[in-house]
Amino acid sequence: MVNANKQGVIAAFGAYLLWGLLPVYFKWIADTGALEILAHRVVWSVIFLAIIASIVKEWRQVWRALSDWKTLKWLMGSSAFIALNWLVFIWAVNDGRILETSLGYYINPIINCFLAMLLLGERMRPIQWLAFALAFVGVSIQIFQVGYLPWVTLVLALSFGGYGIIKKKRPVEARVGLFVETLLMLPLAIGYLGYLFHSGDMVFGQSTSATWLLPLAGVLTAVPLLLFTAAANRMPFTVLSFFQYVAPSMTFLLAILVYGETLSVSMLLTFACIWTGLVFYSIDSLRRANSARRSDHG
Repeated sequence: MVNANKQGVIAAFGAYLLWGLLPVYFKWIADTGALEILAHRVVWSVIFLAIIASIVKEWRQVWRALSDWKTLKWLMGSSAFIALNWLVFIWAVNDGRILETSLGYYINPIINCFLAMLLLGERMRPIQWLAFALAFVGVSIQIFQVGYLPWVTLVLALSFGGYGIIKKKRPVEARVGLFVETLLMLPLAIGYLGYLFHSGDMVFGQSTSATWLLPLAGVLTAVPLLLFTAAANRMPFTVLSFFQYVAPSMTFLLAILVYGETLSVSMLLTFACIWTGLVFYSIDSLRRANSARRSDHG
């Protein structure tokens, strides 16, 4: 059991480390448009996941998901949410707005609780309401101080939250689900790449760095998910959930220390509100997990 937990910690840290380093990868191919990067991410993810499905013999599960109309409808929705999330993230990183992406993933756990209350009928506990109120204050600071809605932050948090809600409503094994979701995006991705090729605007094949690096998109999409799945099977989900702060913390540090983004006073106040809310949220989650563990042993 201890061995499994240790493996789970290594897998979880590996998953969130790779997610946290994604901005570096997208910066390397910043001369490629966000839509072209997204299209390549879909195409190479399908290829990589098809290889994985063949190795672990998952084609029957893939076909079952594709042939069940109810499941397929839910996967169409999750595919749309994750495509929007990927596109906005890629664009924001290459537009020098990594801090806003970091903020979006920091508030995601709090947004998830709120969406679960609205859409799944779950109740928010008082401390969760406090965390949500602090997140709301943080976003409001941006609106009043900067003068515009922090849409990158909100779109990332809401799209990933919506993606999670669909996964909860219609659970499909993570690897199979991602494979079907990218398969559903594939016709649009190929169509867009065909348009770029025909118009002569495709960066792939013209830029040496992009030609070598774009195929890595499939690996960098699937491998963190495989590690996350391995971690989820080896450690309590409550413990795993604390690792979700690794990726936004890494992007926060990358934005300031590597890419020279400015942390304004208003942005610092926003982060302070979010971090305070997350402290309350995490303490509450840990306390409830300990209570549940004592009840099980009692």
